[in-house]
Amino acid sequence: MIAGDDVRRFVRSYKWLDLMMGELRRKKRGKYVAVVNCRIVGESDTKEDLLKYLWIKGYFPGPVVVAKVD
Repeated sequence: MIAGDDVRRFVRSYKWLDLMMGELRRKKRGKYVAVVNCRIVGESDTKEDLLKYLWIKGYFPGPVVVAKVD
């Protein structure tokens, strides 16, 4: 079961990522980034490595937005 607070944090982080994408394209093009509570908590060249990192750090599973900056 997903808690309402987790859904709200996910949606807020997703919107923040959308707003920041222009700046991220200049700084992190080609990277996968993870956002929690409207801040970047990890980045990697591969999605798999980023997910491993998030798991180790305790962010995943959880309200984490993962996206590739293209």
